Amino acid sequence: MGAVRLHPDWRYVNGDTLFNRFTLEVRGCTDRERAYIESVESGDPVDDPEVRRRLREESIITESEDPDSLLPEYEQRAKRTDDIDVHRIRFYVTERCNMGCPGCFVRFKYRNDEDFQNSDKRKAERTVDFLREENEGDSFQIHFLGGEPLIGFELIEHTVSYAEEVCEETDPEFSLTTNATIVTEEIAEYLDEKDFTVGVSFDGDEELNDQSRMYMDDSGTYEDAVEGFELLKEHMDDGVGILVTPQPLNIDVLSDVTEKLVDRLDPDGLTINDPFHSDGTWEVDGRKFAEELKPIVELCEREKIPLISPLSQVLKALGRKEPKVQTLTTQERNFSCAVSVDGRICYHIMNYDEELFPNPIEEQSDERFEQWATYSGYQHEECRNCIALNTCGGPDPIESYYGTGHVDELELNPERCKFYKHMTGWVASKLSDAEAELDPA
Repeated sequence: MGAVRLHPDWRYVNGDTLFNRFTLEVRGCTDRERAYIESVESGDPVDDPEVRRRLREESIITESEDPDSLLPEYEQRAKRTDDIDVHRIRFYVTERCNMGCPGCFVRFKYRNDEDFQNSDKRKAERTVDFLREENEGDSFQIHFLGGEPLIGFELIEHTVSYAEEVCEETDPEFSLTTNATIVTEEIAEYLDEKDFTVGVSFDGDEELNDQSRMYMDDSGTYEDAVEGFELLKEHMDDGVGILVTPQPLNIDVLSDVTEKLVDRLDPDGLTINDPFHSDGTWEVDGRKFAEELKPIVELCEREKIPLISPLSQVLKALGRKEPKVQTLTTQERNFSCAVSVDGRICYHIMNYDEELFPNPIEEQSDERFEQWATYSGYQHEECRNCIALNTCGGPDPIESYYGTGHVDELELNPERCKFYKHMTGWVASKLSDAEAELDPA
């Protein structure tokens, strides 16, 4: 037997909470337990036989040099693909856009506007057929993207009509992301009729937004986007939200500008995207992003606004005790793909590099699918010992690709790691009920 130590499956966070990184159990600590655990971590345990016995019985502390761990069991879960369905596809309607944002990844692909491509009805129908076959009668989701997808509004209408025709036994769900500057009453009424969920992109208040979201002549788009958003709200019963992407331009004031947007627009939902990334890492500090996101979480709780953000998977994991063991597969065993304008399928969400879109949707590769579906932190030694192993899901292959040029050997994104480590501890502390564990002794 060795010296007493915290069991490797457990973490002690924020001076008040014990967290099992596999079962996701959260446990508050009494004052005596805190004192004992902190003395154990310092290497000089205090003499408290009662607390020591209790923590040993719960397998929170151990004296074994090689204690039993849940790691092998959960590692096997991360290798499973038998019950994974492609539940959602992001369908790129067009590469064209009426704006000229300097950070747009599509604009890095082409020099001339005439080179931009559009999808077509055949590719849309094949996408619907693919989802119908994948889900075997269950519902699925299609999310329309661009460019600016409303430039291809007729193709959106055709896709929805075809899906309704061939999927009578299901109820497909539709959504889109738009800059809202070309919304009309006709479009808004159609989106309402078809129960669309719509996300309108902003980068902040007018001053910040118009530095990064601009027309081809460099004029700002904020007021036009607000007008389009309000038109959507006027004609749609529900489902009109806003999307904000953290980036160097807005990260220092992210919570403030998000609150301003919420106050002005009264959205039905809010999405905070993953930050912009380059060279394999986020362009913002992960800890700073975490601190800016906390007030946004509190804002949405206070205003009862549904929030989607990188924190969502942590909240889901700890709230439901459902570990996220794979990077791209959800706890519900759902998987998202993207279909480019030329009909190629990518087992992720964005960009057009052939390395990422190797096959036409008709020739999607089961081997390639299994490779992407089973990416996990269990493949990376540093992740295997991390507090966020089963809340983060592991390295993101797209971010790794832009850092290394390939997806076969995943590299860690240090800013992403900082974010998920901190937020996992923060959520665990919020969920712990220390008072229920109080020991009057």
